[in-house]
Amino acid sequence: THIMGYTPNCDFYKYVQAKMKKKVACGKSVFLQHGIIKDDMRVLYQEKTKLDLFICGAKPEYDYVSKNWHYQHGEVCYTGLARFDSLADYQTRRQVLIMPTWRNWLEYGADASERKVLESSFFRHWKSLLKNGSLQELANKYDVRFVFYPHYRVQKYLDAFAAASPEIIMADFAHYDVQQLLKESMLLITDYSSVYFDFAYMQKPVLYYQFDEAEYRAKHYAQGYFDYRRDGFGEVAVTEEEILRLMEEYLTQGCMLKPEYKQRIQYFFPLHDRENCERIYHEIVK
Repeated sequence: THIMGYTPNCDFYKYVQAKMKKKVACGKSVFLQHGIIKDDMRVLYQEKTKLDLFICGAKPEYDYVSKNWHYQHGEVCYTGLARFDSLADYQTRRQVLIMPTWRNWLEYGADASERKVLESSFFRHWKSLLKNGSLQELANKYDVRFVFYPHYRVQKYLDAFAAASPEIIMADFAHYDVQQLLKESMLLITDYSSVYFDFAYMQKPVLYYQFDEAEYRAKHYAQGYFDYRRDGFGEVAVTEEEILRLMEEYLTQGCMLKPEYKQRIQYFFPLHDRENCERIYHEIVK
């Protein structure tokens, strides 16, 4: 599922490989993935991974990887992600999920520190949104609760976000399951986290809050094939006022998916069924 080593114990394999000075895995290397790729990630180029099989979860992703990342014919296949099989059955509740991703530049470098994180634009923007009284008003007016479930690297700072209301849940990994939250929520608010692909697979609406797009592209991941305004499954907001206005617009309409975004989802996921695991199995056997 991850490229940094073999499972079930990547540290063990890395240790043995270092001792043997060669690749010790006896079989084929199959990359199952843990999320759909949307950015240009050079660490996944063929000359770096030496993969035998690269699983893709969406057709545009497959086209991009197979044409640009130097894999040979047959080494990349579009099957859908295994976990998509579990997204067929769900029941939504009156819940809005807020799920931002991380920023690499806050964690690495000589000046990396907790103080750097808490003084960052990333922290200030999300904390401001969570403490905005309008969020409480939306919770009361539309009888919804908001769940803030940030990237796992942000979890250790969860208490510092300090939501202003009991209707805004600060969710941690110990007590909340990410897939369950995705399945039961009626609207997703994120920035660049690839979890929005799972949400869109269920044909539920997404909003993107991207207050730092230029910095994200310069310091985190370069843009790949996916353009949020051209290809995204919902509107892009760059200010707090705009994201709050869009939230209310969707809540007013019962969080219905707009036709234009439904068309984009259908184009992105031409395979939409419960046979993702089966397709992956047959590709591995081949």
